Amino acid sequence: MILLLAATLAAAAGCFGGSARTGQVAPPATRMEVTYFGTLQRECPRGDPCGVSSLQRIPCPQGSRCVPPVPQAELVRCPRGARPGLHCYAIPPTLSRGSRSDPWVILQQRELSCSPARGGYADPAAACRALADYVPRLHDRGPRVCMCPFQAWQTLAVGTFRGRPVTADLSACATCGLGRAAIADRDSLTPALGS
Repeated sequence: MILLLAATLAAAAGCFGGSARTGQVAPPATRMEVTYFGTLQRECPRGDPCGVSSLQRIPCPQGSRCVPPVPQAELVRCPRGARPGLHCYAIPPTLSRGSRSDPWVILQQRELSCSPARGGYADPAAACRALADYVPRLHDRGPRVCMCPFQAWQTLAVGTFRGRPVTADLSACATCGLGRAAIADRDSLTPALGS
């Protein structure tokens, strides 16, 4: 009888808000990898003092996801510093027509999770707001003709946005016709190395 009474009271407390954890629904997950062009860097031959620091290969930091943008990408120390959730990948050069190789393409990859906001941004909450504003705008594009600049690497945010799989183009061409707010959102999501 006492056990039945205790169970009834516990159920009633849950129905009337007696427990903060019961009945709360977590917000849909937002967890993205934003990958974009960082810089070009030459790798000097051993013993050649060409004045460029060499690429330092590193292991994936503990607690990070480290999603290589292409199979040939090598995880390296970011040229202008590192922070949790910020990774740099070096894409090997192709040989140019001359005897020297082309520079390595250094890509930035920033992790971003929202609720709570965290990741490889100076202000993850601002990056989450920019992403929340930007993604719906991609569906509002009317017919536009844009002249798009050359892009050394595709700029993408890939992952889960509010519980759904998303691949969002963050290139200058993708914001054509979307207005200044979309451009500001894109700039917030793709800061320069060292920012």
